[in-house]
This record gives sequence, structure tokens and C-alpha cells, in this order.
Amino acid sequence: MIVPMKKVLLLALESHAKEALEELRNAGVMQIDRAEQSSADTASLLEKRAHALRILAELEKTGSGGTADPSLSGAQVLEHAAAALEKRNAAESDAEKLRRRLDRLAPWGDFDSSCLKKLRAQGVSVTLCEGDEKKFAAAKALEGFCCREISRDGSRVDFVLLGTTEPDPELFPGVVLADDDDPKFLRGELEKCHAARKEAQEELARCGASVSLVKEEISGLTSAIEFHQAADALTDAGPVVYLSGFVPEPEVEVLRGAAKKNGWGLVIREPDADEIVPVLVKESRFSRIIKPLFDFLGVLPGYREMDVSGGVLVFFTIFYAMIIGDAGYGLIFLIAALVCKAKFRKKEALRTPLNLLILLSCATIVWGALSGSWFGIPGIPGIKWLTDPRVKDTNVQFFCFLLAFAQQGVGRVWRAVH
Repeated sequence: MIVPMKKVLLLALESHAKEALEELRNAGVMQIDRAEQSSADTASLLEKRAHALRILAELEKTGSGGTADPSLSGAQVLEHAAAALEKRNAAESDAEKLRRRLDRLAPWGDFDSSCLKKLRAQGVSVTLCEGDEKKFAAAKALEGFCCREISRDGSRVDFVLLGTTEPDPELFPGVVLADDDDPKFLRGELEKCHAARKEAQEELARCGASVSLVKEEISGLTSAIEFHQAADALTDAGPVVYLSGFVPEPEVEVLRGAAKKNGWGLVIREPDADEIVPVLVKESRFSRIIKPLFDFLGVLPGYREMDVSGGVLVFFTIFYAMIIGDAGYGLIFLIAALVCKAKFRKKEALRTPLNLLILLSCATIVWGALSGSWFGIPGIPGIKWLTDPRVKDTNVQFFCFLLAFAQQGVGRVWRAVH
């Protein structure tokens, strides 16, 4: 059922604005209209929470390793995890750069760059060149130079020219190497990056053991954000401040009591037709069991719409049973649901989806038994209306027509009454 809402305007003394917000938070019955612009404090808290949520996602992905450190607070765990993430990301970025440099040097083999520097210091020209077969042949024909092939990849040849003078740079431009372009040195740096990444990953795993503290910290940030957003919504009118929002009709008396206790002014009215009213659905037994389906579809009724949970549950259950259509499969689903319900009985989030699966499985068993369908085995008796090959197809079509008529008819009558 969609709970009726009331539009509320609350007035308080400016000198007691903070106390009024705290009392409203304790009452927990009013959804305050958001301010058009957030303050710097609110923006800072939102950014901090977003950062904390990103770290929480990484910690949950990494998993837990070791035991939680009882001396750390949630904020300290976030700080350590953030530092470990930064260290890991930096190590991965540096490792990728090193791998690209090693790939670029791979055609030249495992050389020692210090030897090249010594040769050049002693007047020996060492030019690393790359080109096609024609350029390589021209290099071999140069007088006063020694030319050696280093590697070959298809039509490209990597070769080195040695001499006492420099070759013509326009004909044989040399490959420029950085001072630390040394394969052995770069591999050593790459190993350091791997070690740093491993160390950071282990620190993240240690922080993952304290993920409950991180969640508490995020919950505290959310509470602080809500308080600051409420403060942003306060409008100053001299000695009085005011804010507006919505309160569920059953909770209006709670707000009246808080107003009487704290000396607030209240204006309570029905929402206007053009106002966007928040939706509060009071879950019944029907709406609770069908909620997993609505959550999966992302469906939520508008304030001025009907809560169709009961009708959807009835017709969806029948349609599901007819589509599966086999009591044997329904029995397998039922056993699986009951086993999961027993195994995960402490997991609140799984309770309702499993209850829905149990209901759907029972309906499937009933329909399959009526139609004599057990694992597709022929000859199992059911009711003649659904098993007689001469009329069963026509009867099922007629039943589907009645279902469609009932669904459409009930929906229209319900809408008219609403």
C-alpha cells in the first residue's frame, strides 16, 4: 500500500536551528526538500563518501586476509587502504611503462648499455639502425664500417654499424636510447614494481578484514551528509528559519509532538497536484513476497498510482507455473529452495527471494500434477480437462483467455475504484 503523505512547512528560531535539525533527525519522520545548491561542507562530505565507496568496492573485490586490527578506526582503515591503492596503481602504471620499454628494446637483445658508453667514450662510433633489406645491404657496403645484423622481423632488419666516424645521419639515422635503456636494469625495476604491487595487495587484504569498520564509517558519512543537506535547505528569514518537506500521514502526530516540545511552527497540508511526492510503500504480505521481482525490473509505483503487488503476485504465479508446466521440475526447484533456505537462514537478503521461489515451485507442482506432466514422462494421470489429447489444447487456450480477461478486467475495475 502507498502511504499517504502530507506537505509540511516547519518554522523554528534561527538561534535554535541546529538543535531543530538534530531533533528532526532523531524523530526520523520528515523527508526534507533538498536545496538547489549544496554548501562547500556538503560537497566535501559527498566527495569523501564517494571516495570511501570506491575503496570499499576495492576491498570487497580483494577479499579479506589476516585478522582485523582492533586499534584502527574506520577512517584509519580507509586511509591505509587509500595509500595501498595508490601504491598498487602506481606500481601497475610503472610496470606497464617498463614493459613497453623492454618490448621496444627486445629486437636489440640483452645488451649492456654501459659497454656502448665506454666504446663511444673511446672514439668508437656505435649506431643502432633499423631498415629494410635494401638499407641493410647499403650499410654492409659502407667502407670503414663494420655492419652486423642483430635481429630480423619480416622485411625489417635491426643492425648495428661500428666505425671510427659517424655514418651519414640522413642515410642511417640511429635509434636514440635513454641513459637507463638497459634491459637488465629495466628488468630489475620491473621486479621492484611487482614486489611493490604484491605488498600493496597484501595491505589491501589486511584492510579487507576491517571492512565492517569501513561500512560504519560510510554510514556515519551518510548521516552527516543528510544533516548538512537539511542545513542547506534551511531558509533564513530574520530571526526565523524554515524548511519544507513531506511526512507520512501516520507519522504526523509524531512531528506535532516534536513541534510542541521544541516550540516549532507547523503548516500541514495536502500535496499539490503538480508536486513531486516521495513514495513510501507499506509492505503487505503480498507486496513483500513479490518485491524481488519488482526490484529486478526496477519498478516502483508513483505516489498517485496504485500498488498492484497483490494482483501481480497472483497472475505471475499462475503464468510461471504454466510456463514451466512440469511438476517434476517444480519439485526440483522446491527442494533446491528449501535447502538454500535452511543453509542461508541467517542471510536476511535471501529470505524473500527464496520464499518467492518456494511459492512459484509449489504452483508449478500443482499445475504439473493437474496436467499429468512429470519430467515429460507420458501416461501419468492428471485431470481429464488438461490431459485428454482431444480437448486439452483447446481448454488451455480457453483458460489463458479467461486469465487475460480476468487480468484486464480486474485492472480496469481496480483503476475505476481507485
